Amino acid sequence: MVAFSRIWVGVHYLLDVVAGILNGVIIAVFTHYLLFKVKPITLLIERPIFQGQGG
Repeated sequence: MVAFSRIWVGVHYLLDVVAGILNGVIIAVFTHYLLFKVKPITLLIERPIFQGQGG
């Protein structure tokens, strides 16, 4: 709705909005791949940061 409204009021052209959407999708897919498919980064994410003392 926001993308449509910006075209409607003349703030952006259709190509601007489409390029922004594609850019966002490409970056999201790349980030998802980077965080969950690359082994060294996956190991850093799964490792606990704080190891509290039980008790």
